Amino acid sequence: MDANLYTTVILAGGKASRMSGTDKGLVIYQGQPLIRYALSVAATQCEQILVSANRNLQAYRALGLTVYSDKLTDFPGPLAGLISCAPHIKTPYTIVLSCDMPNISAKIIEQLKEQLHCDAGKYSAAVFRDDQATQCGLFVCESAVLNSISAFLENNQRAVHLWLKTLNLNEIFWSGERSVFKNINRYSDL
Repeated sequence: MDANLYTTVILAGGKASRMSGTDKGLVIYQGQPLIRYALSVAATQCEQILVSANRNLQAYRALGLTVYSDKLTDFPGPLAGLISCAPHIKTPYTIVLSCDMPNISAKIIEQLKEQLHCDAGKYSAAVFRDDQATQCGLFVCESAVLNSISAFLENNQRAVHLWLKTLNLNEIFWSGERSVFKNINRYSDL
């Protein structure tokens, strides 16, 4: 799929309560900040990269990033970050990637893109799932569907996997190593 049809939103705006509030995107993992892993894979897959962050904005901007903060208060979750970035997305498709998944590769994103476009426009989003969970830290979607998030949040819903299920979703079963979707949620995960 042509990279110029995609924008990547890197989600780095959470509370990181399991890491004593440390900004996860800036946590050093194997010699570099976690956000660098997301940036390196996103750079090959899209036209534009946006970052959703609520703290340390200058540190992210110093990396040359375009950063948007939540318009909603109290860290309501990743969907709030997507709402803040959505008006700035100019491409028909969006890649959503959590900043704390250092094992994601370009090949995995390319697989999702292919699954979004299979069956001639049948799907508006694609995500991997395994026998334990839907892997919501990474998905691709038509950019237009991001407009449905506000109404979803107004109904006191916050879970990404539940919002995805409101879409024409292609859930692709992942039979490979689960470590690909490893999240750095605690210091012990480093």
